[in-house]
Amino acid sequence: MSQIQQQPFSAQLKAVKLLIGMLKAVQFKQIATCHIHEEGLTFTVSENQCIKAVVYAKSVMFERYHPGSDNIPPFDLHMGTLVDCLGILCPSGTLDECRIRYNGAGSPLELTREDGSMRLTNICKLKTLDVEPDQLDVFMNDAENEQTVIMKASWLQDALGDLDSTCEKVTIVFSDQDPCFQLFGTGANGTNSMTEYHEDSSAEPFIAFECSGEGTYRYLYSHISRCSKALDQASDVSLNISTEGVLSLLFKVGHNANDDAAYVEFTIIPCTE
Repeated sequence: MSQIQQQPFSAQLKAVKLLIGMLKAVQFKQIATCHIHEEGLTFTVSENQCIKAVVYAKSVMFERYHPGSDNIPPFDLHMGTLVDCLGILCPSGTLDECRIRYNGAGSPLELTREDGSMRLTNICKLKTLDVEPDQLDVFMNDAENEQTVIMKASWLQDALGDLDSTCEKVTIVFSDQDPCFQLFGTGANGTNSMTEYHEDSSAEPFIAFECSGEGTYRYLYSHISRCSKALDQASDVSLNISTEGVLSLLFKVGHNANDDAAYVEFTIIPCTE
């Protein structure tokens, strides 16, 4: 009996520069894991079982998107090589698109760009690797959200920018009393920096706010600061804290009609002390 041939993944990406920016936002590790889904691509990196970042490139970011066979396994890639190849294929001032193809386990990820005016075809083939087990999922799956706020990215950017870069921990406080949200840290020299949101504030940085009750949560500043490049590109941020204190920051990135196609998410384990 002949085996069913696996259908390759193929797509025509129409927002290369947007994808490059998203990948750079999570480029704090050398290796990323790529998953091919019906809804789009994800690229995941993690560090020390404490922080995980995921780039979501939904199928609407592509002119053409064929996920191929249902059983295409995930694979690892060198992040720097992927970013460099995308930049070489689509330098500034050129068409913002390229073709992507993957034939399955063991094959390279192939990036192609055709320049009709120059009659040139550029092809980059990236070596793929076997996936390393992601132990972070043990801590981050199946936990219900306890606190939720959706805010303008500029508000969170200002709040984090006010923190002393020498502070070790960032504290987030939710309350059903005013102020309903606080974010603060203490620097090495004892300097305190705090940003509060008041329910009667004339400004409207919060799009949605849900508080299940008083809660105080602490995270390492070194982990929170990993989000800065994603925050620079974001319009809105969804901040969720689970019943276990795990922090999720979902950044909506892009500034065009395809905004809903592009997200970067950071998941961060709380401090134990």
